[in-house]
Amino acid sequence: MKKFIKIILWVIGGFLGLCVLVGLFAPESSDINSSEPTSSVVDVIVNNSSTEESSAVVENNSSAEESSEPLHQHIFSDATCSAPKTCSECGETTGSALGHDFRDGKCHVCGAADPDYKSEPMVWIVEDGGRYHKKSSCSRMKDPYQVTKSEAETLGKTPCGKCYK
Repeated sequence: MKKFIKIILWVIGGFLGLCVLVGLFAPESSDINSSEPTSSVVDVIVNNSSTEESSAVVENNSSAEESSEPLHQHIFSDATCSAPKTCSECGETTGSALGHDFRDGKCHVCGAADPDYKSEPMVWIVEDGGRYHKKSSCSRMKDPYQVTKSEAETLGKTPCGKCYK
């Protein structure tokens, strides 16, 4: 991959040199006669660092533009609830985080707690009883099970007189 990038840079450099020779990037006549020192018509600076990224600064008549080209192919990890796709080599990101899918107080994707969740109190009921209870042992219930207080009330259950004094 590095050889390929070097060849591309060599071809681009040759093209820019040819353009300068032909006069496509010739400085204006007022620039030639000025007393200020002039930089070359086109300066290309390539910085190849350990992160294998190339940064090219092109100056043409004192205006600078910066572009960055990766010297590696990005290997993106999947996006998570809180982070977008991220390249494992250079840390570049793309897209956006998926966002949490909160149900019953937690995210069903990553397990994170829902900060806005207000847990509803749980109560004990039996199928054929008319009351809901704080404890499963109250009133000698047979086969009690837990539901939310609002579910018990929706089923027509009322508070137990012993549990809710």
